[in-house]
Amino acid sequence: MLLTPFAESLIEPLRDTMGHIDTLVNATSTFDAAKSHRSFTIVTSDDLFPVLMPHAMARIVQAAPNVSLEFFLPAGSPGSSLRRGEVDLILTPDGFIPPPYICQPFCEEDFVVLGWKGNPMLSDMLDLERFFSLRQVVVRFPNAAERSLTGQVVSFAEMALVSAGFSPSVAVIVPTFSAVFPTVIGSPFIAVVHRRLARALSSPEHHVVCELPLKIGPMREVALYHPLRANDAGLHWLLKTLREALDDVDGAAEAVLVGSAGKEARC
Repeated sequence: MLLTPFAESLIEPLRDTMGHIDTLVNATSTFDAAKSHRSFTIVTSDDLFPVLMPHAMARIVQAAPNVSLEFFLPAGSPGSSLRRGEVDLILTPDGFIPPPYICQPFCEEDFVVLGWKGNPMLSDMLDLERFFSLRQVVVRFPNAAERSLTGQVVSFAEMALVSAGFSPSVAVIVPTFSAVFPTVIGSPFIAVVHRRLARALSSPEHHVVCELPLKIGPMREVALYHPLRANDAGLHWLLKTLREALDDVDGAAEAVLVGSAGKEARC
């Protein structure tokens, strides 16, 4: 049987709506974390994942021991997955996914310079001239619209540097932020990374962290979810827990600063 043009126009909206039915059946205006066996699916980049998880998992396991979590890195078209109900929550830099989703501020990120502790160019204060002279490790992501190996999306930090009039001399391209940290070891290269991530993954045995000698950012991270989940108490509990975990991260960093007379280790 041939479908009419009107019937064909309904296929995609109906498919998207059907994707939310299971969640909507289970979602209520109340959520008992201690008794819930619900599963949550979250998309977040690896600049936030290693920062949040040590604190978030402690909170989640204590409050909701029977919930399940499934995390994905951004790939393909995360906005489409959100539209189809395949994903509950996306944490992403602002502006990377267009409307019409509920968008709430999550955090702001600033940036630092990461390098190898044995790099003599980082043995003292990093000025603008020296920063410009050093080759960089940069992060680039697969482009959903481009299936070739060369189809890539640059990171916020690289875009911000270009916008500031500086085009980095790229030595190495890696697919994730966590890959930057082993890549700079033993090399003369530097990388511009998120401050919270540098605190979480840098090692005093192998890395040196310097203040960026020019102003970029801040990068605004947002939480996105579908309007159909606006009254989903379970989703709001999850987002609240992740925000509290981020507060734990920042509180721990502040404690370190106080304990070291207000100064972080810097080159």
